[in-house]
Amino acid sequence: MTSLESATILHVFRLTSEWRHQVLTVPERAALSPAEPVPGTTASGSPGPYGVDTDALEQSLIDALTRDARLSAAALAARTGHPESTVRRRLAQLTAQSRLITQVLVDPRRLGLPIEAKLLLHVAPDRLAAAGQALADHPSVHGAFATSGPSNLHAAAYFPDLTALYGFLSRDLVGLGITHVETAIVSRAAKRTPASVRPVPGGQGRVNATSKSRN
Repeated sequence: MTSLESATILHVFRLTSEWRHQVLTVPERAALSPAEPVPGTTASGSPGPYGVDTDALEQSLIDALTRDARLSAAALAARTGHPESTVRRRLAQLTAQSRLITQVLVDPRRLGLPIEAKLLLHVAPDRLAAAGQALADHPSVHGAFATSGPSNLHAAAYFPDLTALYGFLSRDLVGLGITHVETAIVSRAAKRTPASVRPVPGGQGRVNATSKSRN
């Protein structure tokens, strides 16, 4: 390694967890959409410095899910020593409070999107918000962030081939006030971390339980 550049995310326009590729039917998307919050499951207890404090039971569930997000309620009960009914009730409560987020990381190549591109863009300050939102609304983009540094807008996108990437660069970025673009194509992902999430209103903490798809 001969050099290193770092930047701070100043604003999130699009997160990986919010990306929606049109591969599911309307009924399939509805079936996978989060259920409405259950009455009486709002967070309670005294908030800690980073949100709602977890009790010992919740923490044991979080620790177990951190090691293996695929654990069923029965397996969690066996591993933590709590009754399965209690585990199911607490998981439902954490989910309804948006304090437990379950995500599945799917290999984009299985969706016919083998090209992953990272874009570093320079945008005039008065066009930054509009450009960032336009990228966030694009179906190919799964991440868009305003950042510090010389490249004040970062984006990540999936494409079926290089022709589609060229079309994105030559057509879809036109008129957004972008003055410079650096494009890097990801040849291989050595490790992917769970997508970060925005803070919950009221300061409640969140936990990500992430699993990877298998062939």
